[in-house]
Order: sequence, then C-alpha cells, then structure tokens
Amino acid sequence: MKNLFQTTLLSIGLLNILNAGGMNDDPLNYKVTFEALQIEHTGDKPFTWDMNVWAGYNLNKIYIYSEGEKTKDEQESENQIVWSNAITPYWDIQYGIGIDKTSENTKKWAVLAFSGMSSYFFETRTAFLLDKNGNVGVRASAENDFLITQKLKIATSSEISAYSKDDNEYNIQKGLSALSVGVNLTYEIKREFAPYIGISHVRDIKNSKSQTNLVTGVSIWF
Repeated sequence: MKNLFQTTLLSIGLLNILNAGGMNDDPLNYKVTFEALQIEHTGDKPFTWDMNVWAGYNLNKIYIYSEGEKTKDEQESENQIVWSNAITPYWDIQYGIGIDKTSENTKKWAVLAFSGMSSYFFETRTAFLLDKNGNVGVRASAENDFLITQKLKIATSSEISAYSKDDNEYNIQKGLSALSVGVNLTYEIKREFAPYIGISHVRDIKNSKSQTNLVTGVSIWF
C-alpha cells in the first residue's frame, strides 16, 4: 500500500504541473476513499482493505484501486492504476495496468474497464484483463446503500471474477472463479467516517467451497 500512496502523490503532482497554466473553471481535485478497512472474525483474523484514490478534472482523472488481505504470515492484493475518461454523464472508460501481488509473486495485466452508475443507483465497475500469457479475465463489482435514517444505512456489495486459463500461483481458476457478497450495517458518525458491522460471504466456485464471516470495520474518505 505504501507504493500505491507514493504513486498517488506523484500522479497528483504531475496533474498539478499540467494544470499550472490551465483554466480555473476546471480545477484539479482529488479524493481518497477507504470503502473498507476491516477485520474478519475467523481463524487468524485477517485484515482486509478496499480503497481507491482519484485525482484530476471533471472529465479526465487518474484512478488507483487496491484491495487485499493480510494475515500474520501472508499478504495478497489486487491493484490497478488507470486513466479515466468520462464518456457519458454517468459512465467512464478506463485503461491502464493491473498488478496482482502475493507474498512470493507479482503478476501484471493490461486493463480496460467501465465504471459508473447503473439502474437503481448501483455503483458498478467491470474490468477486462489480459496478461502476457494470453489469459483473459473479467472482474465485476456492484455496490449500493439503503438508508434507514439519515445516519444509519445498509451497505451491500458484490464481486465476481472469471478467467480463460488456470494460474495456480495466484489462485486463478478457469471459468467462473470466485464470488463474494457483503452486507454491512453502517452508522455515519460524520459523512467522512462510518464504522460498520456486517457479514461477508466468499465462494470458491470451481472447488465448491464457501465461507461466511462476521466482519467489523470502518469506511473513511477525504
């Protein structure tokens, strides 16, 4: 994650330079969002994160995405840095590179993604991946919030992944690979800080294995 923050700072610096002689009606902006910083209450209680950072202008931005899991002995993550262009008021096209990391290995992908707001206010993102060995992958996610009160809400999320080839080093399986679903009860102490408690369900589709865990964590943005 340290390298991701360094990359973000460099990206913001580059955009500031590009904006030095630009128009003031489209100023440089940025946002850092930790959708989830949480502990799963199972086994060795892994720490997981899901975050994104963007910096740029109304129509063009640099995005950095990172999600992963860390235990006492191991760590794995999926990371992307992409250039994002608005193609409609609610949809962006994104292209860049992806880096999957485990404690022993690093894998790189070419990334083409579509991100935006679908029907019923679901925030969705679908990324198409291609590695040097010709493995094609798809990773899709969707999120939505349902308000109970002005501060209390139910936050739902789902992710699914599929690939054209097996890659045992990265636990990548041909066909539909993994599905995860989460439901959290979230309380916004302030808009930028919201602790939550919830349930996370992960299914290894190929091996017909699944696990359901209690999770606690916090969402932060600034």
